[in-house]
Amino acid sequence: MKMRTFKTKRETLPVLILKSFLAASLICGVFAYVRWNVLKRNVYDQFERGSDMNYEAMANTLDSGKGYGDLLPEFINEMTRGTYTPTITVFDLYFPSIDEILSDILGFSSIDSTERSISAGSILGTPGCHSVSVLTDMEGNIIAENTEKLFLYINLNEDDGQLLSFAENTSDSLEAARLYRNIKNSYSEHGRLDLELESVYVNWKTLEFIPCKGRLKTEEALDEGILSEYEQVSDREFSIYIDDKNFELIGVNSPTGNYPKYYHLWFCGEKQEFIDRVLECFDKKQFGRIVDTEKFNKLREETELYNNRFCYIYLNGERYTVYTLNFLNYKTPEFMKMFYNNVFSFSIIVLIIAALFCWWKNTRNKARYAMEDYRKDVTDHLAHDLKTPLMAIGGYAENILDGKLTDEEQKEYLEAIIENVEFADSTMSRTLMLNSMDGNAGFKYETTDVGKVVSEAVKKYEPLLEQNNISFSLEGGATVKVESTSFEKIVENLISNAVKYTPESGSIKVMIDKNKMVISNTVNGKIDTRKLKEPFVRGEESRSNLGGSGLGLSIAERAAALNGFRLNISCTDNEFKAEVKF
Repeated sequence: MKMRTFKTKRETLPVLILKSFLAASLICGVFAYVRWNVLKRNVYDQFERGSDMNYEAMANTLDSGKGYGDLLPEFINEMTRGTYTPTITVFDLYFPSIDEILSDILGFSSIDSTERSISAGSILGTPGCHSVSVLTDMEGNIIAENTEKLFLYINLNEDDGQLLSFAENTSDSLEAARLYRNIKNSYSEHGRLDLELESVYVNWKTLEFIPCKGRLKTEEALDEGILSEYEQVSDREFSIYIDDKNFELIGVNSPTGNYPKYYHLWFCGEKQEFIDRVLECFDKKQFGRIVDTEKFNKLREETELYNNRFCYIYLNGERYTVYTLNFLNYKTPEFMKMFYNNVFSFSIIVLIIAALFCWWKNTRNKARYAMEDYRKDVTDHLAHDLKTPLMAIGGYAENILDGKLTDEEQKEYLEAIIENVEFADSTMSRTLMLNSMDGNAGFKYETTDVGKVVSEAVKKYEPLLEQNNISFSLEGGATVKVESTSFEKIVENLISNAVKYTPESGSIKVMIDKNKMVISNTVNGKIDTRKLKEPFVRGEESRSNLGGSGLGLSIAERAAALNGFRLNISCTDNEFKAEVKF
């Protein structure tokens, strides 16, 4: 049974692009899936592990310290300042952004975009993230919540410092309320605030403060972005007077000044509106027991993650319970932007690599396919060119074996057989020579006189030139550094080609200078030169006075390329020209 053979289908550029695109898409899809799950697992682990304040240790520290009498206000301030949804830090895969590239070009330092934080518990917290802390007594009655407050830290001396909250609900001063709103609005609008204090009122029992004298400067960003410029919105001095014996007036200095000194204000705590929504779900007289499951489930559905914790503390000999409920939305615009930027940047890199791979693979394929075509053409032409002499040899041999030929005819037939054998041998030798010229490894280059090589090549054809009355002339001269054997092949094949195709009474001219060698000969008509340098392609047989294999120009071109030269051929109605550029 005859076995079927299958020809390998060649890979075209569109198919290669499609395969590369599908592979790149798969890689990008896998990267997006893995990156998303890594980020999500990072968020889950940090959220479950938590980073809440250790309220038991805080209460023990307060209970064993000096304090200011009643420790409850101090603990409530610390609880409000320290309670927040655990800050989730997700690290960005570092791909230079357009902003970073431009900043480097413009001379700015590199923008830090290696991490994103998700948190709640302050006015600058992440939208949608909430943390509610509730302090209850032994009966479950609510004592305090972590309602948002404005804090100020004052150091009375090196060893004594206290956290104070703004007396928003204590003071009746309109100026104090107005100042509080200005400060809060500056934070809410993500502007910049600079508060210079000279003196403050302090209630040491409730640990509250009200600014007395100072200067408030506020600025807002002109545009979005880390490199944004700011412009001043307001700059005014303020002076607040209150008549309340519970507040003591003390002078303060800047953080770099002498004691007592203050530190910048900041907001901490949870929005009262959200705290009220949480409290509606629990028993007011026994906090910790859910009474409205439907509302509580709705709260949980508004966020991606939820957890709760509680602990017991002791203050002034009394036991209290601290409940903390954390609600986290990690799919923030910044988080999603970071994820999409990672995927997009990675995809661009993969696509660039895929495009480079396509280019490289297509170049390799074209070279390989060209070599396959070349070898196939050489084989086909060689088989075709050998078929004629072999058939002639066979015919002559059959006639000789027949025994009916005269001695003169037998001699004539034997001479014809020898000529055909020599032609076949010459064709195969030249073909092997052409195929062997695929590299220049081991070549030894030496300085060669071009005119001398031409003169020696022409000597072999002098009888034929005289016989056909063909004139030959050589002009100029030059020396080049070449591999001598291959360079001789160039000259020999070009001279041989010129002699074969020059008609009787024609002429051959060779002109040489330091840049090129031009060999031209007269012809009887224009020859199509587009494929003449391909193997086994000849000029029209009617214009040749000598047989040939059609390999001369192919060998010359290959030999020229091995020496770093370029062979150009052209033909007009009466002249054929071969130019070798050194």
